[in-house]
Amino acid sequence: MIFFKNDDNPGVIAKLSKELFEAKVNISDFRLGSDGKGSAIAVVLVEDNISKDTLNKLSNIQECKWVAYAKI
Repeated sequence: MIFFKNDDNPGVIAKLSKELFEAKVNISDFRLGSDGKGSAIAVVLVEDNISKDTLNKLSNIQECKWVAYAKI
């Protein structure tokens, strides 16, 4: 499970999914919420383990405030 807090701007979901696609990570569910004040958080259920390299790439997305991964 990936938790991704970001600035709420167009194209962020595309950037996040592009990085997961390039890492060959399959998304099983994707939920997004916005606070209406310019911030959003995504909870992404994935079917694969997430490497530190992939987490670093996600954290380097310009709009990213923070990202975390939990294996459940």
